[in-house]
Amino acid sequence: MAHQHHPHEHTPGKHEVPDAWHRHTADEGVPQEEHGGKANAALIAISLLATVVFLVATVGVIFLYFTQYTTRLRLERVESTVLSKDQLQYKLQSGEKLREYSWINPETAHQGVVTIPLQDAKQKVIQRYATK
Repeated sequence: MAHQHHPHEHTPGKHEVPDAWHRHTADEGVPQEEHGGKANAALIAISLLATVVFLVATVGVIFLYFTQYTTRLRLERVESTVLSKDQLQYKLQSGEKLREYSWINPETAHQGVVTIPLQDAKQKVIQRYATK
């Protein structure tokens, strides 16, 4: 006959004989209280609040620092006219080169090559594609 299991039947536990480390003697004194047995809710709440305040303050300081830093960089780079003079001069020189005929450096491999004004070059491209 097969053994039937009942829902409340448990496997018997295996108990070993405790060694000397598990035994307490009278000269050890009174056992200590459990350290985490009683939680101090007020202390936990204060610790949580202090942590949240510290994190918010840290994020706020970092935000203010980088806002000031990026504002200072913007003022130096965008609103400064130090580099605009060189850029304006380059733009004017480039515009002149695009409006006139000129020789490419004759000492290079491009001997005898001429640049033409941009408007003329555009018209030649349009004419070339119009005839196809």
